[in-house]
Amino acid sequence: MYKDGLGLALDYVEAVRWYKSAASQGESNAQYNLGVMYENGLGVDQDFGAAVSCYLLAAEQGEVIAQYNLGIMYRGGQGVSQSCTEALSWFKQAAKQGYVDAQYNVAQMYKHGRGVAPNYAEALHWYTQAAEQGDAAAQSELGYMHDNGEGVVRNAATGVYWFRLSAKQGDAIAQFNLAQKYYVGDGIKRSNVKAHMWFILSSINGEKHAEHFLRETANEMTDTQVVEAQNLAKKCLESNYKDCD
Repeated sequence: MYKDGLGLALDYVEAVRWYKSAASQGESNAQYNLGVMYENGLGVDQDFGAAVSCYLLAAEQGEVIAQYNLGIMYRGGQGVSQSCTEALSWFKQAAKQGYVDAQYNVAQMYKHGRGVAPNYAEALHWYTQAAEQGDAAAQSELGYMHDNGEGVVRNAATGVYWFRLSAKQGDAIAQFNLAQKYYVGDGIKRSNVKAHMWFILSSINGEKHAEHFLRETANEMTDTQVVEAQNLAKKCLESNYKDCD
């Protein structure tokens, strides 16, 4: 309550005092919260080593976010010697409890061989776990793996399925990849209008490569088709990606 100012004046120093009292009695949530205070210098001098110690106490009792945060600390070498192997170990413990950010990070480490030998099958498994919980980045990565046959038999239509789910959450890379699929007609019926629409949205969201393909698609379209694509993109944005098909 002191930490969040719920019913009381915001007082980080007082929050730390209460967290320390509860943490000393083995209360895992207090240990985790005390770690957050040390990590961010809230009510106490910033101390990554102390944060790691608190997270470790909580993580060993199964506190899922403490496990995830330990993974972050080990990966970045904050308050502890940098170790991708240790990071992966803690990410996996959190991932097995269903923590979506941990699942995504485990997938990334298996895909890129950080702390472990590259393993596309494991990466695919953990991206799927995160994607099925609605994580847009995982959906985008999963689309790419299915589209390129990484850890699975290539299936362009399945790639399109995952790209679309991610794109409709505003992921610029997924929007770009979905636009590409419409542009070449791979895994979906070819449509310059739909391609141009998704290139517009991808560009708006910061994907620089989309600019080139906006010109490419426009060169193959009538003025009427370009206006149609622009209107579809506008409708999609105004509906917060609910009306994009």
